[in-house]
Amino acid sequence: SMGIYSYELFNFYDVNTIIRIGTCGTYEENLNLGDLIISKKTLTNTNYCDMFKKNITTLNASKVLLDKAEKLSKQKNLKVNFGTTFCTDTFYGDKTEKDFMIKNNCLCMEMESAALYYNAKKFKKNALTICSVSDNITKKEKLTSLERVKALKNMVLFALDLV
Repeated sequence: SMGIYSYELFNFYDVNTIIRIGTCGTYEENLNLGDLIISKKTLTNTNYCDMFKKNITTLNASKVLLDKAEKLSKQKNLKVNFGTTFCTDTFYGDKTEKDFMIKNNCLCMEMESAALYYNAKKFKKNALTICSVSDNITKKEKLTSLERVKALKNMVLFALDLV
């Protein structure tokens, strides 16, 4: 879906910047539910890039948006975790994905950043992924529906301040 949405927004609606906001899961014990994560780069095992005959496994966020996010987090004195995201088609995967994430220092996993970053790169546009931790698999914790509403507010407000 992200591949379709970002393609159409970039090419049919003259959008130059897309900031993806959403939730993610983590194995990191030091991350808590609701913590903000900004994906500086994403490692992926999705087949989205392969559809275009590109064997790409690492994609980067737009530097201009990353710089702006780092500056804004300091101005607001807001704890934001900047790092690597693992983008996968199987959010509830197996042990090999956990091992891959740990080996590659991935803060979290989600399912949209690879297609977004690929299309942004391809069409020379800007993209950034901001996630709130909704599931900590190691701690066996997850946000309830009501907790999601409250926890995601900081992420939404932060993203709005970036534009």
